[in-house]
Amino acid sequence: MLNIKKIAIGLSAGAIMLAATVVQSFAVTCTPTGFFRDSINMTAAQINPAGTVSGDVDATGCNIGIYYDTSSGDVDGADIHGANYFGVVVNGDVNNPSVDVKNSEIHDIGETPLNGSQHGLAIYYRALSTGTVAGEISGNEVYTYQKNGITVNGEGANVNVENNTVTGEGRVDYIAQNGIQFGYGAVGNISGSTVTGHYWTGCSHQDAAKTGCTPWVSAGLLLYAVEAKNVKTSNNMLRNNQFNYLLLPSQSLGILP
Repeated sequence: MLNIKKIAIGLSAGAIMLAATVVQSFAVTCTPTGFFRDSINMTAAQINPAGTVSGDVDATGCNIGIYYDTSSGDVDGADIHGANYFGVVVNGDVNNPSVDVKNSEIHDIGETPLNGSQHGLAIYYRALSTGTVAGEISGNEVYTYQKNGITVNGEGANVNVENNTVTGEGRVDYIAQNGIQFGYGAVGNISGSTVTGHYWTGCSHQDAAKTGCTPWVSAGLLLYAVEAKNVKTSNNMLRNNQFNYLLLPSQSLGILP
């Protein structure tokens, strides 16, 4: 679809000279990835893109913004938004992708409005099977996501998370959000990041004793089923989270696999 806009480009003897600017817009193509979640073959706006991804990545109508599983790549200076399950997925379950996500905004990842369904991860690196995944997540602004800001899961995952700003929805009763999660044997570094606004106000331990509800919690920085010595943390600013730092050794509290 073509949109025509007139803009003033100069003045001459009091007269305005006009030119036409043509703005080309394209519908998003959501392509199946072969990566299943909730029995859905996740679709993505971009799959294993070559070169560096930058600029606007509108994934409205897709499950994923950018999906990698066979190739290495870079995301730098991108604005990724609109997907309901994931902003960026780097899936090393079988192959060995290495992807850096830098200097980008990843936001509005989840349902509209955000709800309690256990998806909506802005950045997701995983290696839960035979493959590996590596990369650097740095200098990003991550906000308005449903479940987690940055998630790194699996024994084959080795990722550095540096100098990001990860902002949750504050005190909410519909989902237990986490800012940065390393889980299931993942290793790496978390440093120089600001993580704020992750607080579950739903079922408390007192409520659970009375009603049998599940007492979930939220954390700014969550280490789940990992060796703490294998995830080095330094110089992070963690504030206004239900737990700023939380180490959990076993399956509990609604952690997303």
